[in-house]
Amino acid sequence: MLKNTIKFNLIVTYSLIILIPFLILSAYLITTESQRINSRTFASLRQNCISLKDSMEREVKQMNLVSLNIAYSYLIRDAYNEYLVYGDDYEKAKALNELISNSIGPNRLVDQANLYSSIGTVIASGLYNNTYYYPAEKMPWYEAAKDKNGSRVLTYEGEDPYISKFTTDEYGKLFISLTRKYYDRYKVQGYIEVKKSVRQVLSQALAYKSVYGEQVVVFDPNGKMVYPDNLNADGCKSVFDKISKSEPTSDFVRVRDGTANSLVTFTTSEDGFFIAIAISENALYTQTSNYILGVVLLTIVSLVLAFFLSFVAANRITVPISRIYREMQHISLDGYMKKTSLNTRAIELNVLYDSFIDMQHKLVDSLNKQLLLKNQEMQSKMLALQSQMNPHFLFNSLQTIQCMADSNMNKEIVIMCQSMSNILRYISSDTEATVSLSDELTYTKDYLCCMSIRYKNDLFYKIDIPDNMMDIKIPKLSIQPLVENSIKFCTTKLPPYHINIVGRVRNDKYYITVTDNGPGFSPKSMSIIKSKMKEIEATGLLPSLEIKGMGLLNVYLRFKILYGGNVVFKIENMKDGGASITIGGAYEK
Repeated sequence: MLKNTIKFNLIVTYSLIILIPFLILSAYLITTESQRINSRTFASLRQNCISLKDSMEREVKQMNLVSLNIAYSYLIRDAYNEYLVYGDDYEKAKALNELISNSIGPNRLVDQANLYSSIGTVIASGLYNNTYYYPAEKMPWYEAAKDKNGSRVLTYEGEDPYISKFTTDEYGKLFISLTRKYYDRYKVQGYIEVKKSVRQVLSQALAYKSVYGEQVVVFDPNGKMVYPDNLNADGCKSVFDKISKSEPTSDFVRVRDGTANSLVTFTTSEDGFFIAIAISENALYTQTSNYILGVVLLTIVSLVLAFFLSFVAANRITVPISRIYREMQHISLDGYMKKTSLNTRAIELNVLYDSFIDMQHKLVDSLNKQLLLKNQEMQSKMLALQSQMNPHFLFNSLQTIQCMADSNMNKEIVIMCQSMSNILRYISSDTEATVSLSDELTYTKDYLCCMSIRYKNDLFYKIDIPDNMMDIKIPKLSIQPLVENSIKFCTTKLPPYHINIVGRVRNDKYYITVTDNGPGFSPKSMSIIKSKMKEIEATGLLPSLEIKGMGLLNVYLRFKILYGGNVVFKIENMKDGGASITIGGAYEK
């Protein structure tokens, strides 16, 4: 039903006018801006990766500078040659250690500098100062350094048993080594090793703040993970296997780790270290998703706003119509509706309202005419039915007097004639179709007095009507025919004859019940009466004009005319014998 209202159609129309252009614009922005966001994200991560590599190479250059200072220092060369000549001389070793320490400098460009001699000893300077025996051939970088002919070799060593103990920092315990051959002119005299902690070499990587949920990963040339040290080994191997086979110029490579996909951008340092930034596809597109979510939220807000504006616009039309509708609900045909000024802010609606008021006045005039005609018609019907009851009563009364005359009941005939005089005066007193219940009961008592004379001590009657029912208007000559019908059937059996008239009010209706102790209605009589009542219901007329047996149907039809759908008329047989007839209608206090 709602979709057929003016308000609904206006709201839908206005909302579509606002939303369709906005949705088209939103779709365009999502399509184009999403691509731009992705491109900016890719470029940003790529640039970050290059910056991390440059930071690492600056630190490596400092390590290389210290290594070269040691390699080309004449003082160190002379001290080293004297050390080799005198062997384990403490003073010579100490002097050489101090010279190496001076090469490190006060700013500690490296954490440790070790000179591996040709006689298998190590002159250690830096965090750890000592001379001890450990041949270079046992170091993991030896083979690579031997083949380099004096060029540097950068390796990841992890923890150093001599110098890692001087710090509790997780990445301060891990070291990267830069190693090269140490020459005396053209002869290899040993190997120079300088070490710097991962904390310093990868300082920018460790300080890197993730923006999109990305992860910085650093591998040495052999695929050993330098940073971080807490990632899944299988996942790291997948990343290294993929990037080691790809060109560093590639913006991103796709890596599958279990059920998840990651995108990796990477670059390599001069020494073959891989610096990579890995990000899951879901995290990479988070910014795009957030943008789309923002557009969706904006669309929802716009939808609400569009609905609100449409609602306001629709109300400017429908609210005045609703005001007119509410005024029309108050229209009553009981009298003329007062003309008032209903300012709807719309000339057309004001004219419509005035037209409704004029129509109401015309309807009232028409209804008054119809009610007058209907009342006259109902009055005519009631009087016509009442006129049928008059000869019906006279016919039955004359039969009674005839029977009394045959029995020589002269005194009783006189009393009965007096009662009949009162009865005939009541019948012909006026032309009103309805009387009060109290007047109808007075007339009925006169009739029962006549019947008591006829049946002497064999007839007993009781009337139980509450005082609050005495002013009820009922059709004239309606209770007496029911009493007469009861007496008629009671007298077909042996006395005594009992007649009861009881009145009650229940649920806004009144009920008057006449009962007797006669034989009750036969099934055939009950069927005939009910079929004729249905015929009256359909036609509104008595099925026949015969005087005999017409009383019940006459009473029913007059109550039907008076009360319409609220009429009460019920006939039945009582369980202990006898008949019961109930009449009634709406009760107005």
